[in-house]
Amino acid sequence: MDSPAASRLSGFRLFLLASAVYLACMTPFFLAYLPHLSTALIGPPVDNMNDFWGTWYSQKTWDAGGRGFFHTNLVRYPEGVPLYYHSFAFSDLLAIFFIRKLFHLSEDPHVLAVLHNAALLASFYFSALGAFYLARRFTRHVVSALFAGYIFAFSPFHLAHFLNHMNVATIEFIPFFVLCFLKAADTGRPLPLVGAIVFYFLNAISSWYYFVFASYFLAFYYAYEAIRQRKLILPRLLRTLLITVGAVLLMISPILVPMMSLGWRNPEVRSFGGRYFVADLLGYLVFPPYHSLAWIGQPVFKHFTGDYIEMTVYLGIFNLALFFWTLWNRKRLELPGMTFLLSGMLVFMTIASGPYLRVLGKAVLPLPAWVLEHLPFFSNVEAKSRAIAYAYLFFGVALGLGVDAILRLCRERGRPPALLLAPFFLLVFLDFYPRGLVSTPVAAPRAYSILAQDPDTDFGVLDLPRGYLQSNAYMMYQAFHHRPIVDATLSRPTAKTLYAVMENEDMALQKRQLTKKKVKYIFIHQDWMSAQQPGEQIDVPAYGRTYQPVYLDDNCVVLRVY
Repeated sequence: MDSPAASRLSGFRLFLLASAVYLACMTPFFLAYLPHLSTALIGPPVDNMNDFWGTWYSQKTWDAGGRGFFHTNLVRYPEGVPLYYHSFAFSDLLAIFFIRKLFHLSEDPHVLAVLHNAALLASFYFSALGAFYLARRFTRHVVSALFAGYIFAFSPFHLAHFLNHMNVATIEFIPFFVLCFLKAADTGRPLPLVGAIVFYFLNAISSWYYFVFASYFLAFYYAYEAIRQRKLILPRLLRTLLITVGAVLLMISPILVPMMSLGWRNPEVRSFGGRYFVADLLGYLVFPPYHSLAWIGQPVFKHFTGDYIEMTVYLGIFNLALFFWTLWNRKRLELPGMTFLLSGMLVFMTIASGPYLRVLGKAVLPLPAWVLEHLPFFSNVEAKSRAIAYAYLFFGVALGLGVDAILRLCRERGRPPALLLAPFFLLVFLDFYPRGLVSTPVAAPRAYSILAQDPDTDFGVLDLPRGYLQSNAYMMYQAFHHRPIVDATLSRPTAKTLYAVMENEDMALQKRQLTKKKVKYIFIHQDWMSAQQPGEQIDVPAYGRTYQPVYLDDNCVVLRVY
């Protein structure tokens, strides 16, 4: 693959230019979140509260020395649970920890909220910068690479997970990994190889999904080069690949080995999501839920499988127009690398589609990805639609080649490119403009103050009502009161605890259970009653007759068990 033409800008000036452009693109996020960075979490009140618990738990545990990190009874009290499968974004959490130590910051929830939100916002800047430098490997013009970086970093996919999943939003290491590995494969030099290993490792500790998807990229790249060179064995590339994978496996083995062992003993960690959280073919074309024109796409995307977050794979109308124009004219325009980029895009779109191609939620055609459903460890990849992150990377760089072609044609015909490209860039920006930039207050009910008045330290707390949304909230509240809780939302089921076997009908039996397990207080949250799911409703009067009320306000009823 060809290198870009020499730039007239120095490396540092190029970095400053790219930084200025991408920070300007982040203006909507700055306006929405900077005024209350310490008082509210980015995103709606769902998974972001769970992610914030991960931030609090990691800082609390590492401040105490870090021992026992992967097993805790702070959640699913009293038995506790292993946390190897929990969705920690370790790269972000480690960065937060080092910043705290550098500036002597406490683990106060509002301090952590600033750092947590800043890590999320930073993912846009660094992912755009990484894609920019990757695109410079293929494109001839700086503006083309800048456009490629924007497509990858500010995609609807990234926006959706930025608002909901810290680990999935941490896409910034993907382009740096790809760039370093391509350089290592081409040159055989040690420095790019070290870079590939480091960024592969950072991908792995950001999200297990990106560890797996990086391995898919390596397999794809080897297959692509073997076909292109018409050789089955490519010694230097194979050596580079094996060193990269071997080094990363060694680095993550302290977590990966017990994780795989736990998964082997608990087959329930494999869930139905592999066929549910997938990309729909029409999802690439239809305005997604977080789009400003979502009301137009709603009659279509309501038929997709998965939730609003995982179904978001929209590529953009104007982007697709440029992409197909570029693809149609690729031979005439002599665009280097287009075949590679198209191949990578199609491979990862296929993986994101899961075992079957789906149209309006209906399976219409088996896909090669069904093989992955039957491979150990890889079958644990639940939300396959997240592989679209790599497709966006290839797509963005391909669009950069399209901008390259337009610039060349304009120069040949003596036409100012700004007249054509400026309106196009504006339309793309509006098509990707963020919608739904909501936030969640970082606060806990006043009722928890009663816990600080109890001199006993050996007891847990039961929060009611139950439910996915409620459990996430209770985990965030724990950052304020620090007491072990019975209820919690975990990424995968790995242990049976009191939460699963607690009696809900026979109140006398329940009281004996809770007393035996040292669950001393019950908090009934009035605010969350309306969000109860069928089968999770609680009989508040029955609880009042069984347990001693010790606190009451408009938001919470607190009952004492013993």
